[in-house]
Amino acid sequence: RNHLTSDNVEYLKGLPFSRKIEDITLSHSSPKEPEKWFYIFGIYDIEDNFNYFDTRICLIGHTHVPLVVIDDQKKRLSISLENPIKIKDNLRYMINIGSVGQPRDGDNRSAYAIYDTEKNLFQIHRVFYNIRKAQTKIINEGIPEYLAYRLEYGK
Repeated sequence: RNHLTSDNVEYLKGLPFSRKIEDITLSHSSPKEPEKWFYIFGIYDIEDNFNYFDTRICLIGHTHVPLVVIDDQKKRLSISLENPIKIKDNLRYMINIGSVGQPRDGDNRSAYAIYDTEKNLFQIHRVFYNIRKAQTKIINEGIPEYLAYRLEYGK
Protein backbone atom coordinates (compact mmCIF):
# COMPACT_ATOMS: atom_id res chain seq x y z
CA ARG A 1 0.00 0.00 0.00
CA ASN A 2 2.86 2.35 0.70
CA HIS A 3 3.91 2.16 -2.96
CA LEU A 4 0.49 2.85 -4.51
CA THR A 5 -0.31 6.29 -5.85
CA SER A 6 -3.78 7.75 -5.42
CA ASP A 7 -4.36 7.02 -9.13
CA ASN A 8 -3.42 3.36 -8.48
CA VAL A 9 -5.91 3.18 -5.60
CA GLU A 10 -8.70 4.74 -7.66
CA TYR A 11 -8.00 2.36 -10.54
CA LEU A 12 -8.18 -0.66 -8.23
CA LYS A 13 -11.40 0.61 -6.61
CA GLY A 14 -12.97 0.82 -10.07
CA LEU A 15 -12.31 -2.80 -11.01
CA PRO A 16 -15.23 -5.24 -10.88
CA PHE A 17 -15.21 -8.11 -8.38
CA SER A 18 -16.28 -10.54 -11.11
CA ARG A 19 -16.24 -10.49 -14.85
CA LYS A 20 -17.59 -12.56 -17.70
CA ILE A 21 -15.55 -13.06 -20.85
CA GLU A 22 -17.42 -15.16 -23.38
CA ASP A 23 -18.15 -18.48 -21.62
CA ILE A 24 -15.85 -17.87 -18.65
CA THR A 25 -16.62 -16.20 -15.34
CA LEU A 26 -13.64 -14.72 -13.50
CA SER A 27 -13.88 -14.12 -9.78
CA HIS A 28 -10.94 -13.84 -7.43
CA SER A 29 -12.78 -15.22 -4.40
CA SER A 30 -16.15 -16.74 -5.27
CA PRO A 31 -18.92 -16.25 -7.82
CA LYS A 32 -21.54 -16.15 -5.05
CA GLU A 33 -20.29 -13.12 -3.11
CA PRO A 34 -17.04 -11.95 -4.67
CA GLU A 35 -17.01 -8.67 -2.76
CA LYS A 36 -16.93 -10.55 0.58
CA TRP A 37 -13.64 -12.35 -0.22
CA PHE A 38 -15.18 -15.70 0.70
CA TYR A 39 -12.91 -18.75 0.78
CA ILE A 40 -14.18 -21.83 -1.06
CA PHE A 41 -12.76 -24.77 0.87
CA GLY A 42 -15.33 -27.54 1.22
CA ILE A 43 -17.62 -29.46 -1.09
CA TYR A 44 -20.71 -27.60 0.20
CA ASP A 45 -19.10 -24.26 -0.64
CA ILE A 46 -18.22 -25.54 -4.10
CA GLU A 47 -21.70 -26.97 -4.70
CA ASP A 48 -23.38 -23.73 -3.60
CA ASN A 49 -21.15 -21.55 -5.76
CA PHE A 50 -22.00 -23.48 -8.93
CA ASN A 51 -25.44 -21.83 -8.61
CA TYR A 52 -23.93 -18.34 -8.99
CA PHE A 53 -22.41 -18.46 -12.44
CA ASP A 54 -24.06 -19.37 -15.74
CA THR A 55 -20.97 -19.85 -17.87
CA ARG A 56 -19.31 -23.16 -18.64
CA ILE A 57 -16.14 -22.25 -16.70
CA CYS A 58 -15.58 -20.24 -13.55
CA LEU A 59 -12.00 -19.37 -12.61
CA ILE A 60 -11.22 -18.51 -8.99
CA GLY A 61 -8.10 -18.29 -6.86
CA HIS A 62 -8.57 -16.83 -3.38
CA THR A 63 -7.58 -19.98 -1.45
CA HIS A 64 -4.35 -20.27 -3.47
CA VAL A 65 -4.97 -24.04 -3.85
CA PRO A 66 -5.21 -25.41 -7.42
CA LEU A 67 -8.33 -27.52 -7.94
CA VAL A 68 -10.61 -28.54 -10.81
CA VAL A 69 -14.22 -29.41 -9.95
CA ILE A 70 -16.59 -30.70 -12.61
CA ASP A 71 -20.39 -30.48 -12.54
CA ASP A 72 -22.12 -33.01 -14.80
CA GLN A 73 -25.29 -30.83 -14.57
CA LYS A 74 -27.12 -33.67 -12.81
CA LYS A 75 -26.07 -32.37 -9.39
CA ARG A 76 -23.01 -34.64 -9.32
CA LEU A 77 -19.66 -33.01 -8.68
CA SER A 78 -16.27 -34.60 -9.15
CA ILE A 79 -12.69 -33.48 -8.72
CA SER A 80 -10.37 -33.98 -11.66
CA LEU A 81 -6.70 -34.78 -11.21
CA GLU A 82 -6.07 -34.65 -14.96
CA ASN A 83 -3.58 -32.02 -16.06
CA PRO A 84 -4.13 -30.92 -18.72
CA ILE A 85 -7.87 -31.44 -18.65
CA LYS A 86 -10.08 -31.53 -21.72
CA ILE A 87 -12.93 -29.03 -21.33
CA LYS A 88 -16.11 -30.68 -22.58
CA ASP A 89 -19.18 -28.85 -23.85
CA ASN A 90 -21.69 -30.82 -21.76
CA LEU A 91 -19.94 -30.17 -18.42
CA ARG A 92 -19.35 -27.13 -16.20
CA TYR A 93 -16.13 -26.36 -14.37
CA MET A 94 -15.00 -24.41 -11.33
CA ILE A 95 -11.24 -24.12 -11.45
CA ASN A 96 -8.97 -22.66 -8.81
CA ILE A 97 -5.78 -21.73 -10.61
CA GLY A 98 -3.64 -21.55 -7.48
CA SER A 99 -1.20 -18.73 -6.88
CA VAL A 100 1.83 -17.17 -8.47
CA GLY A 101 2.74 -15.92 -5.00
CA GLN A 102 1.84 -17.44 -1.63
CA PRO A 103 0.93 -21.00 -2.74
CA ARG A 104 -0.93 -22.85 0.00
CA ASP A 105 -1.18 -26.43 -1.20
CA GLY A 106 2.17 -27.69 0.10
CA ASP A 107 3.90 -27.10 -3.24
CA ASN A 108 6.12 -24.02 -3.01
CA ARG A 109 6.31 -23.49 -6.77
CA SER A 110 4.29 -20.73 -8.43
CA ALA A 111 1.11 -21.80 -10.18
CA TYR A 112 -0.46 -20.37 -13.30
CA ALA A 113 -2.79 -21.73 -15.96
CA ILE A 114 -3.20 -21.69 -19.70
CA TYR A 115 -6.51 -22.35 -21.40
CA ASP A 116 -6.15 -23.29 -25.06
CA THR A 117 -9.60 -22.37 -26.40
CA GLU A 118 -8.94 -23.96 -29.78
CA LYS A 119 -8.07 -27.38 -28.32
CA ASN A 120 -10.31 -26.93 -25.25
CA LEU A 121 -7.40 -27.85 -22.99
CA PHE A 122 -6.88 -26.27 -19.60
CA GLN A 123 -3.52 -26.80 -17.91
CA ILE A 124 -2.14 -25.67 -14.57
CA HIS A 125 1.61 -25.15 -14.66
CA ARG A 126 4.04 -25.05 -11.74
CA VAL A 127 7.38 -23.24 -11.91
CA PHE A 128 10.28 -22.80 -9.53
CA TYR A 129 11.40 -19.32 -8.54
CA ASN A 130 13.99 -17.83 -6.20
CA ILE A 131 12.17 -18.21 -2.89
CA ARG A 132 15.04 -16.78 -0.80
CA LYS A 133 15.07 -13.62 -2.89
CA ALA A 134 11.30 -13.25 -2.58
CA GLN A 135 11.50 -13.80 1.20
CA THR A 136 14.18 -11.13 1.54
CA LYS A 137 12.11 -8.63 -0.43
CA ILE A 138 9.01 -9.33 1.67
CA ILE A 139 10.91 -8.82 4.94
CA ASN A 140 12.73 -5.71 3.67
CA GLU A 141 9.41 -4.13 2.67
CA GLY A 142 8.03 -4.61 6.18
CA ILE A 143 5.38 -7.09 5.06
CA PRO A 144 4.51 -9.58 7.85
CA GLU A 145 7.37 -12.07 8.11
CA TYR A 146 5.11 -15.13 8.25
CA LEU A 147 4.19 -14.41 4.61
CA ALA A 148 7.87 -14.72 3.74
CA TYR A 149 8.44 -17.91 5.72
CA ARG A 150 5.40 -19.74 4.38
CA LEU A 151 6.78 -19.45 0.84
CA GLU A 152 9.35 -22.12 1.64
CA TYR A 153 6.67 -24.66 2.51
CA GLY A 154 3.90 -23.54 0.18
CA LYS A 155 1.43 -23.31 3.07
